[in-house]
Amino acid sequence: MAPPGQRLLLLGWSGADWRLLDPLLSSGRMPHLAKLLSRGARGSLRTLQPQSTPLLWTSVATGQRADRHGVLQQLFAHEQGEIRPLSSLNRKSPALWEIPGLRSLVVNWPATFPARSLKGICVSDMFFRLAGSARGLEPPDPASCFPREYTESLSSSRFCPGDFHEEDVSFFMEEPQTARDGQDPLQARLLVGLGETASAQGVMTRLIGEHEWELAMVRFDLLETLGPLFMACQSPALPFVNQSLARRYSKTMNAACQYLDLMLGILIEKVGDDCHVILFSERGLHSGIHRPPEQAVLTQKGDTPWYREQGVLAMAGPNIRAQASIQGAGLLDIAPTALQLLGLEPSPGIPGRNLSEVFDTFPTTRPVIFTDSLTPAGQLTDEQTSLLFKRWRELELVPGETNPVPTAETIRQQHTFNRAIVALDARRIREAAPLLETLHSQAPENARFAIHLARCRRKLGDLDGARELLESVVDHHDPRPLEQMQLASLHLACGDHDKALACLFRAEQSEGRRPSIHARIGEVYLGMSHWEEASA
Repeated sequence: MAPPGQRLLLLGWSGADWRLLDPLLSSGRMPHLAKLLSRGARGSLRTLQPQSTPLLWTSVATGQRADRHGVLQQLFAHEQGEIRPLSSLNRKSPALWEIPGLRSLVVNWPATFPARSLKGICVSDMFFRLAGSARGLEPPDPASCFPREYTESLSSSRFCPGDFHEEDVSFFMEEPQTARDGQDPLQARLLVGLGETASAQGVMTRLIGEHEWELAMVRFDLLETLGPLFMACQSPALPFVNQSLARRYSKTMNAACQYLDLMLGILIEKVGDDCHVILFSERGLHSGIHRPPEQAVLTQKGDTPWYREQGVLAMAGPNIRAQASIQGAGLLDIAPTALQLLGLEPSPGIPGRNLSEVFDTFPTTRPVIFTDSLTPAGQLTDEQTSLLFKRWRELELVPGETNPVPTAETIRQQHTFNRAIVALDARRIREAAPLLETLHSQAPENARFAIHLARCRRKLGDLDGARELLESVVDHHDPRPLEQMQLASLHLACGDHDKALACLFRAEQSEGRRPSIHARIGEVYLGMSHWEEASA
């Protein structure tokens, strides 16, 4: 148990980005976040790779990379070829809320279904996902909460799309009354997002007011739910957006931020200024001039051009220095920092660091073991398996019912590939290389395998092998700017500036608005002492 008086509210805004929030802060439209920042610290938060939602949020909760905590993808293939969906049973590392003696409240955290035992209450993400049915509220599975009796007692705190009236929805969109003819593909998504967000807020507010706790964790995924589809409509809308939709949803993303700010104010009022608060996002959604102009990538999932590798981070509380700046923080730093604020000292097995540079005073801590593996926690029932498949389809993270489910072999390959990307992200190149060599030998036509294997070969000094792979990939009818940039880096490593420029020019032709391409071209010109070209 944490020492008396040391409490922490860990609050996630999925997809939030300072480029979206700062104009609203400057104009006074997010007063509660502004107040939090005035008495605390802020900075950016580096994400992890691969950028899979359950992977990232499980890393925050465990302080471990995905190859350690086990949540690597949405589908798993067993030895007999049986395909199962991701669930909390796949997690191999303990989460913050499973620290012995720590009284915790966990609300809407990804990959927490079925809810596992803890000293406190867990209301899993599945409890809220099913609240978004257009037909009304579906009964949640009993395993949506722990203890299980809360599944029923908290059901009255859920909202569905039909609970929102036109005057409510008009804050988020124009002409809501004209959008009920079934011809608007975005309104249902907006209403589902609002229903789930209001449900999570209602449950969290109720729990923190009715129970004793030291750690409260809640995730709001409204911005992520709206995502690129609504951001493309933000004024000025991208050229390919239907004019009617652009007019109707030009203010939605800003309004969603203001809605989250209102909820933040309510939660902070509930917990009091003596409670530490960490607000963060796992990555940032591009806005304004940084939005990709290509319609083709609008609905692409995972690590896409629509997302930045930096999320937001804000911290406030009795031990946090006002107006402090957080530098060089990453997702893995959340867990050790949270433990410090709770008066708990993590064991050396956690790879992240405590962001102690923004501390005004240091809480007294006691050691805690936080890296032991979890024991197996049973198996999913057939009904739970079906519900999880439904959820991952709703999030478009696995194929829909009309599309074939990947084969067991494809799922195993993806599992191995994600392990390799985790190793690359951790700069464990010699660990990633053999995994990618195996995948490339199994599927030499797979461009992803070849591209990342080329990265490994280049970093390990095999420049010829890297060049062979990249040249086979870029010799393709589809423009591949990122691969051209990698090939340019390889030519630069060999001292061939002209070939590097040729690759960068091809990348520029296919994706001319990407600033990193222009910056790289300028760097090459500087290396050639072509000052005027570099300046341009």
